[in-house]
Amino acid sequence: RRRQHAYGESQLRGGRLDPKQLEDIRIHVARLKKQLDKDEADEASCASEELRGVLTAMLHYARSMAYGDKYDTTAVYRLCALWFKENGHPEVNQVFYQAATTLVPSRKFLPLVYQLVSRLTPEPSGAEEKVSPPSFAGVLHGLVRRLGLAHPYIVLDV
Repeated sequence: RRRQHAYGESQLRGGRLDPKQLEDIRIHVARLKKQLDKDEADEASCASEELRGVLTAMLHYARSMAYGDKYDTTAVYRLCALWFKENGHPEVNQVFYQAATTLVPSRKFLPLVYQLVSRLTPEPSGAEEKVSPPSFAGVLHGLVRRLGLAHPYIVLDV
């Protein structure tokens, strides 16, 4: 087999394939390219579906925290876990920004103040309100600022 494989490679390199073999190779490559394009389209579709699911989950966690107090601890941990995991997507940062600034009362983020502060980096250039979609760092700085203004004795201790 090694000899056959080596002979086949030498034929490819030397260009000693007859036109029929070349045409077969071109047909095979065209089929593989079609399959690759289909696979890439399927992968992009799955990724967009996953992102849509994450955004929906984040929105529902935020709404449950805004309208009730029964499952706050679970919801805030899951909301922040989704945000931390998917923070590279501008849509995720936008949904969390809306949740952290308008929907959810600031006191519900207090159990996570140590985790939030530990992720702080130097503030991005410009305020988080000026960036359209807000960055992860901008949203995080805005949330910690909001927590610090509303609950200074808890946040300043961190």
